[in-house]
Amino acid sequence: MLTSGTVLTAAALGTLAAVGCVWPRVHPRVRVAVITTGDEIVSPHATPGPYQIRDSNAAAIRAVLDSHALIEVVTRSDGSIMRAGDEDGALDAVLEAAIRHSDAVVLTGGVSMGHRDPVRAAVERCVGAAGGGGVEVVFHGLPQRPGKPMLGAVVRRDGGANAAGWVPVFGLPGNPISAMVACTRIVFPVLASLAGTAAGLGGPRLVRLANPDGKTLDLWWHRLVRINELDEAELIDGRGSGDIIAGGRSDGFIEVPPNTAAHATAPAQSTPTLVPFYPWPM
Repeated sequence: MLTSGTVLTAAALGTLAAVGCVWPRVHPRVRVAVITTGDEIVSPHATPGPYQIRDSNAAAIRAVLDSHALIEVVTRSDGSIMRAGDEDGALDAVLEAAIRHSDAVVLTGGVSMGHRDPVRAAVERCVGAAGGGGVEVVFHGLPQRPGKPMLGAVVRRDGGANAAGWVPVFGLPGNPISAMVACTRIVFPVLASLAGTAAGLGGPRLVRLANPDGKTLDLWWHRLVRINELDEAELIDGRGSGDIIAGGRSDGFIEVPPNTAAHATAPAQSTPTLVPFYPWPM
């Protein structure tokens, strides 16, 4: 009737009710801790001082995760997202607590492989939270734009969200567009697996590209677009992954594989160009 991994939509719940299955066996929601890092980050309610910026990532990433019923965002007692500064040891305590009480951890900032970026070092020091199970950095840097310096690791501990007992830890870039793209394309498939579904989260739909420009890169390129009144994707001019204004004007992004200008060919071609479009959750 309904196979393992089926998401319980309204239609699926109606089917279960029709056959008298009132107590179906379900998978618990995936508990995800979000941690923003950096001494330069201040609350959106505050007026930034010199060398400070408001924390846009906490609001954006939380909204992205909250949009999916399979995910529960773990917060502090006052309902706010976890935060850690750059001083020695500050991130370690917050990260280890998050690993102990969550099924997955998502950090923003501090992963660009510079000497002032503490996330990887803090992850590798998480032996306390691992309980002797070990820590493994799976990747640090991916062939994608934006989001190239992303970090992925696993911390093995008793009581992890899966049979192997491992907790995935993701370090997203600090730039807001990079963080949202990386969360959508890399983090969501892992969270879907932890939730026991093969349906995935935040998957794409194919749309026509209205204004192809013939550009391509030698890596996976995620380009901001808006959807026009004809349900076509239109490329948005922006100033890189830190351009939150361009991000706010966009409806999501398209994905262009490496060295494939076919995703952005001249508008004179006879066959419309269809591209995978990932919408921002509402």
